[in-house]
Amino acid sequence: MPLVTSRLRAQTPTAVAGAAALNVIPVLNMFTILIPFLVSMAAFSHLAVQTVSLPGDEATGQAQRAEVLPFTVLLEPERILLAQGDRRLAELPAPEAAADFSALATALANARRELPAVSRVVLAVGDAVRAATLVACLDCCRAAGFDEVGLAADASAGPATEPASP
Repeated sequence: MPLVTSRLRAQTPTAVAGAAALNVIPVLNMFTILIPFLVSMAAFSHLAVQTVSLPGDEATGQAQRAEVLPFTVLLEPERILLAQGDRRLAELPAPEAAADFSALATALANARRELPAVSRVVLAVGDAVRAATLVACLDCCRAAGFDEVGLAADASAGPATEPASP
C-alpha cells in the first residue's frame, strides 16, 4: 500500500482528478436560457396597488363628497353638446364659421355660474372636426373663465383629414 500512496503524491493534482471531471456545459446552457426568461417575466410580476378608503368613526351625516366632474364639450361636425357626467346641459347645432360660437360661449358662461366649483373642461373631439372649430372652442372655454381645458379624441379612428385649400 505505501507504494500506491507515494505514486499518487508524485503525480500532479490535475492528472489525478482528470478521471473525475464534471461536464458543466449543460448547466451553463440551462442558465443561459433561464436567466433571460426570468428577467423578462419579472416585469409582469409587479402587483398593482389599490388604495382603499374605509369608513371612519365620523357621524353618518358627514358623508364624503365625490370629486366634482368636469364639463364635457362634445365637438361633432353636426352638433356641439355640453354635459357634466350624465347630465346634458346644452345641445347646440354646429356653427358654420369659427366666429359663430356665441351660443357655446353663453352656454359655458351659464354653466360656470350654476356650478362655480367646476374649473375643468374636457373637449371631446370627433373625427371630422376642423382645427379652426377646435381653436374657437378653446377660446370660448378660456373666455368663460375655465383654467384647465383638456382634449380627448378617439385614438383608434386615426387623425381627421381636412380638405386642402387652394
